[in-house]
Amino acid sequence: MKVKDVKMTCVKIKLNKKGQFYILTAIIFCSVMFLLLYNKEPIPKLNPEFESLYNNYVYESPIVINNALYNNKNVTSQFRNFTSDFIGYAKEKNIDLGIFYVLKLDNYIEAVNYLKETANITTINMTIAPNNYLILNKSNNISIKIKDTTYTYNMTDDKIQFKVLLMKQ
Repeated sequence: MKVKDVKMTCVKIKLNKKGQFYILTAIIFCSVMFLLLYNKEPIPKLNPEFESLYNNYVYESPIVINNALYNNKNVTSQFRNFTSDFIGYAKEKNIDLGIFYVLKLDNYIEAVNYLKETANITTINMTIAPNNYLILNKSNNISIKIKDTTYTYNMTDDKIQFKVLLMKQ
């Protein structure tokens, strides 16, 4: 019986080494994956005042559009006035705010640039200078390139749509 005990001990040692190998391999694999996927640059937190301005603008925009429609006023000029007043309000809070928006009313699409940079609408290969606007043809997608970053807005068949980009400048 002693011979059988010796064989069983040898088998146990081989199984333990095999398990240790798998555990060591898993630890090395997890360490490599962690080092590859770990983002060394933390994502900067939004300024709470900028976030508040953003939320306020997004909340107030449909109200301005609805009021202009209800009072039979020119929606685009009312909205441009609202946006320029809002940028002035942001400057009072010491935030240099830039806004680019696309407003669709039925088949009329207007892109307005209140940024300090020129906006290039890549879908039609035209540019909008700062503090200017451009009337666009009906389109499903509108791609705007600002500061080497492209933003794509998907325009649906809804009668009224509003797409906005706010930037701290």
